[in-house]
Amino acid sequence: MKFSDLKFVSSLLVTAILVSACGGAGDEDDNNTVNIACGAAEEIGPSSMVSGALQSDDCRLVDLAPSSNDPAYVDRYLLKLDVPGNVTIRMLSDTIDSVLFIMKEGVLCRNGDCDESDVLSSDDDSGGGTNGEDARISIILAAGDYLIVAKSFSTETGDYTIETTVTNVSYSIGDTGPAGGIVFYMAPDGLHGLEAAPADQKPPSSMRGVTWGCRGLTINGADGTAIGTGAQNTADILAACSDLGIAARLADNYTLNSFNDWYLPSKEELNELYLQRAVVGNFTSSGNGYWSSTEMFDVGAWFQDFDDGSVHILDRNGTTGVRAIRTF
Repeated sequence: MKFSDLKFVSSLLVTAILVSACGGAGDEDDNNTVNIACGAAEEIGPSSMVSGALQSDDCRLVDLAPSSNDPAYVDRYLLKLDVPGNVTIRMLSDTIDSVLFIMKEGVLCRNGDCDESDVLSSDDDSGGGTNGEDARISIILAAGDYLIVAKSFSTETGDYTIETTVTNVSYSIGDTGPAGGIVFYMAPDGLHGLEAAPADQKPPSSMRGVTWGCRGLTINGADGTAIGTGAQNTADILAACSDLGIAARLADNYTLNSFNDWYLPSKEELNELYLQRAVVGNFTSSGNGYWSSTEMFDVGAWFQDFDDGSVHILDRNGTTGVRAIRTF
């Protein structure tokens, strides 16, 4: 799967989050559109802080899409980017359950007919804050116009603040990535890539590495080998395998600088990590080997030796190292 394909798949997954987050029967009308526009959007700068309030006389989702059954209020902001950037948007509130969306801005979406492909990302409260009532989106965007939608659950009203920051996206191999990892791969578009955690994800001190898990179980979907497939492999492993302390779970549980979207690399992602091992550094696994998230048969998975670069099928009950990565 190419990075362009990965981005498309991610957009569809985020849309599913959008529909569930908004409650009721979903925000889609009979034409499969997401209508969350009401009046003119307020333009804000790439790095700004604005105060707003969701009020009982604001636009509601149910006013725009009656089939949604969602009475939540929404405010819209127009974000213009003259150059590509790593955009972070935060919605902070002590009074409401904050929900954020960012969408492509165009004539149709501006007028309320936002197709699901226009939804780029969404978040509900993952940014932390008082009682978890902050939402945060971090996303790399090309130059262009975007809609930021501030929303609450149900009919909550209250004050909030929107903060936007934009940083450089001209990453090179060896740079510190958006989440604080080490960049070890850049896609041909020059905007997206892979960053690795700066150190191994360690098991309890009494163990010498970790197992891949669920020996004897064929996991549907955990067979992606290409760059861009590790995240889905990891999700498939965790959905099917309940074993504790396994490599995929250790990678998935990793958090750095509040970023929690790390995963176990696919076979080819792991090879890219091996090729840049001197740049990334701190590879301390016993035997200098690391698991990939790519299974091979129901008893094995792909493993790479970080001494000589050789790739092997290792029994899933074998123990070796874990280094989490993420896509940006």
